[in-house]
Amino acid sequence: MEDISNGVELQICELRAFNRAEATATVRNLRGPVFRSARFCRVSDSPDPIDLELTEISWYGRAVDEIPTGHTALVTPRGAAASILRSGNLSDGWQCIEGCNT
Repeated sequence: MEDISNGVELQICELRAFNRAEATATVRNLRGPVFRSARFCRVSDSPDPIDLELTEISWYGRAVDEIPTGHTALVTPRGAAASILRSGNLSDGWQCIEGCNT
């Protein structure tokens, strides 16, 4: 993460759909606010860098430009690393993605 003051983090709660280029997931915003166009460079359970861009946010059923800290939303991140995202649960833990707003 290049700009720590602008750091964001999303917890993947439920992966609803994915392919090699994009995913749709329910997420919880752990650090933010997170804006549409945020870039994610790290996933919590992998040492390899990722490059995902947040392209869509649906909050309470409507398209918005940001997720406030502590809230849950349906999002679409796009990029080559979308296929490594996974749903979380209490026993296995939750995957998080970290990055910064652009």
